Amino acid sequence: MPQPVKELGADVEQKVRQVIQGQLNKLDVVSREEFDVQTQVLLRTRQKLTELEQKMAELEAKLADK
Repeated sequence: MPQPVKELGADVEQKVRQVIQGQLNKLDVVSREEFDVQTQVLLRTRQKLTELEQKMAELEAKLADK
């Protein structure tokens, strides 16, 4: 394939990617990496909440026994 055709194809691909990325940014879409990070944060938060609920139940049980 002639070099000018290859360059044109690469240029078109780059422009299309820029347009798509711009539209995704307007939609406020998060990247997969950001999604995965927030998923891990949520899992840790859920685990901490479960631990705190268990501690609270234990303390309430101790208070009820008095």
